[in-house]
Amino acid sequence: MNRIVRILGCLIVLFSLTACATRGVDATRFGLEDAVIAADLETFPQDLTVYAGRAGKDTALMAPERQGGEDTRFDENFFAAWDRTVLHLPRDDVFEAVRKMSPARGFAENLRPWGKERWQEVVANCFMEGYGGISVRPAITVGTANLRRMPTDAPYFLNPGKAGEGFPFDYLQNSVLWVGTPVAVIHISRDRMWAYVQTRLISGWTRVANLAVVDKDFIDTWRSRPLAVLIQDNVALIVTDQKTDAVTGGEPAALGYVGTVLPLAPIKNRREPKSPHVFVHVPLRSSDGRAIVATALAPMSATRKKPMYLTPLNVALVGNAMMGQPYGWSGFFGQRDCSATMHDLFVPFGVWLPRNSRLQGELGTHLDLGGLTPDQKEEKIIREGIPFFSLVSMPGHVGLYLGTYPKPEGRETRDVPVMFHNIWGLRVVGGSGENKREGRAIIGKAVVTSLRPGVEHEGLSSPAGILDRISGLAVLPDPLPGE
Repeated sequence: MNRIVRILGCLIVLFSLTACATRGVDATRFGLEDAVIAADLETFPQDLTVYAGRAGKDTALMAPERQGGEDTRFDENFFAAWDRTVLHLPRDDVFEAVRKMSPARGFAENLRPWGKERWQEVVANCFMEGYGGISVRPAITVGTANLRRMPTDAPYFLNPGKAGEGFPFDYLQNSVLWVGTPVAVIHISRDRMWAYVQTRLISGWTRVANLAVVDKDFIDTWRSRPLAVLIQDNVALIVTDQKTDAVTGGEPAALGYVGTVLPLAPIKNRREPKSPHVFVHVPLRSSDGRAIVATALAPMSATRKKPMYLTPLNVALVGNAMMGQPYGWSGFFGQRDCSATMHDLFVPFGVWLPRNSRLQGELGTHLDLGGLTPDQKEEKIIREGIPFFSLVSMPGHVGLYLGTYPKPEGRETRDVPVMFHNIWGLRVVGGSGENKREGRAIIGKAVVTSLRPGVEHEGLSSPAGILDRISGLAVLPDPLPGE
């Protein structure tokens, strides 16, 4: 009898939750069996080498001398946090989330409002009154480091019942830094568990355990070696030597990802690896928080000397390592959003891209597509864009122009512009009148599509889909200083 009562109770709860669910567009399935906008994903090969073959394959996208200049600029930006010119950011920039966010508007991990008391605890831990009280200290990430807008791992979602909000859009997540990234520590939280770090790419709060303090000897050793870059994700970096009380042994010291930059370690006094690996330096954290230079094995197949030769085929090989990966807002779950995908894609080639999609869209020769019809936009992108070296942009989104590919239209085919991008979803509308609701048809991964994905469905919120929102084309590279 008790078992029956428990089952009935569970059913009542289930029906109650169903009844309370937000009604609107079925944004996940969109009436399709595979739970995605499927037509473009079936029409266009999800293999960037196909498009590289059409774009010249081994044709140089930059002259070697110019690429060398880009690589020098990349290194200057990458190591900028260790330069003695780094100053404390303006106070309003460091604590902007305190000013802009409110516990009354934000939802926590349980999708309930944050609550004033809990929020005030996080605000107090920012230790705003102590800002500027410590000297800027150079450090390095010893693993994957989430950067937060406040010193907490708890998320801050806006209304989960509203299209384009809720999971995965945690507005406290700023970005992520891969292992071996130089940073400048400019502030410490009240509980001393969090550090606010500054880089040329992005800034934010990260756990102190993700960092190790560097000294002049460490910096000199780190910067004296040629740089390698990883071109695959989830690369195990296995430490090969013992260093004081640092983490070592057969377990990976860290995982590397596409865009991870590490020095190549010297082979002198070492045996060549028996397996197809190369030696790289990795940073380890000692018990007193200091950085230690260790040597690790990285798979040869996943490691290249930076910069790689910039050709459509090489860009395709790097991009394919990210193809199909889940969308990750601002590095959520260690995944990438649209601008992180573009940034990491060009790191192996020594081309520095900012972390923000708007700024990426303003790089190089910027072509304004506003005011054009969808057909005119496509024509201009085809005419002016450089496949594999141009960025298609719109408010809040960016992707890589790949050139054209034949698309069936009835009995004929037409060459249409295609792009590689990591996209969350497409805007869709369902219902009518008072019951009209906006939703999202979720793609949620890195894909190749046309500029009009999903237009075969009536529920798309605008006739040409994202092409209606595309506003610019950035033809790379960005001018070097003095140009």
